[in-house]
Amino acid sequence: MTLTDHLTVSVDGHLEPVALPALQAIERVWATVSALPIDDVQRRAMRRMFGAGRTDDLERWMRGDETTDVPLRLQNSSSVVVRVAYGDRMTRRQRVGARYVAERVERPVGYPEQWIVRDLLTNGEASGWLPTPTAADEWIRRKVQAADSHGYRTAQGAAQ
Repeated sequence: MTLTDHLTVSVDGHLEPVALPALQAIERVWATVSALPIDDVQRRAMRRMFGAGRTDDLERWMRGDETTDVPLRLQNSSSVVVRVAYGDRMTRRQRVGARYVAERVERPVGYPEQWIVRDLLTNGEASGWLPTPTAADEWIRRKVQAADSHGYRTAQGAAQ
């Protein structure tokens, strides 16, 4: 795992599920957990796992599992679960679809309406000028389909 790979983290009743780059995710968990009324043993374990500014202990602990739950006993005898999952919990198709957005191009009065597709990852124009918002949506749909077929081809190649 690199520090830019995403983790989805949550703490029951204290932190809603959020997908962030790994280092930011563990910092968010540590900020949440360190404020909980837990005993010193649990606090030291959580500091080592989430408060050290690195992911190697967490990776060893997860041992490749997609999702890991850590139950914590609070001092009032209730408990919470810290959940850590690899990834942003989006499919490739969802990730590609969320990357692009149709935008209307500002043009002088009297000129025909034009649209582009903006790539939110690079903040650049991903398409040339398109005549309608429907054409821009179709451009995005083709990108999503291409992502699906890429995933299919990759899986087929691995199976052979």
